[in-house]
Amino acid sequence: MKLKNDKVSSMITLSEESRRMQDMMKQYNMYGMDPGMFGSSETLVLNSNNKLVQYIFNNEEAEHVSMICEQLYDLAMLSHRPLAAEDMTKFITRSNDIMMVLTSN
Repeated sequence: MKLKNDKVSSMITLSEESRRMQDMMKQYNMYGMDPGMFGSSETLVLNSNNKLVQYIFNNEEAEHVSMICEQLYDLAMLSHRPLAAEDMTKFITRSNDIMMVLTSN
């Protein structure tokens, strides 16, 4: 998908049904319930106008593409909701690995 803002690499979208269910749960103070128990329809959207996404599409076999894809997914999830503790640990470790790659050039 091509987004107007080329600085946004990825995002998570919710189906209208899932969004309404989450809103209703908030409205009725049902914070202890897991919204996923009603089914959740989340979609990862990659912005084909973003240079990083373009790099991935054009260099699928490159050395760090897998790490970049994981990072884009986690960044999209972070903009949507907090990561679970284990996922946050992986995100931080990967972020440090990316910075080491950047400094080794």
